[in-house]
Amino acid sequence: HHSEHLEQHMKGSLIAGIMLLITLDIHSVIAGITAGMNIHDFGILFAIALHKTVAAFALGSTLVNASVTRFRYVIFCATFCVSTPVGIMVGVGLEGDIDPEGATLGVMYAVVGGTFMYISILEIGIKELLVCRMEPHGHGVHRVSELGKLGALVFGFALMAVLAIWI
Repeated sequence: HHSEHLEQHMKGSLIAGIMLLITLDIHSVIAGITAGMNIHDFGILFAIALHKTVAAFALGSTLVNASVTRFRYVIFCATFCVSTPVGIMVGVGLEGDIDPEGATLGVMYAVVGGTFMYISILEIGIKELLVCRMEPHGHGVHRVSELGKLGALVFGFALMAVLAIWI
């Protein structure tokens, strides 16, 4: 029973793919708004471009695991691709209306950070850490591989936290 349950989580589903798409789209629009409000800050634009590529890979692999049709795959990816530019356009339009040092922008940064943490931990990180297990009850676990993946996850979060100091 446990192995079937684990296999079900590893395979992915259309609903999980759509939920990831919606979460990434919301995240991307809000990130785009914050970038648009600070359009001359190339650090923010660079950070968004950098992690958008990783998010695109995560979305693509999730959709492939869910065995979506090619048509849906193209539509879902196109939706994801336009989400940040739409947010940037909205942010540029709001640039003079919202205080860049005020609470509104801080709340937007918090929502972007929170959705990023949710996606990376629950949708990607946990599944990636589960891949190390050879058997459903933990027998044959590659401890070095598990610790390496966990270390990479922690290192990535620490690196993003350090980068956030300057961006």
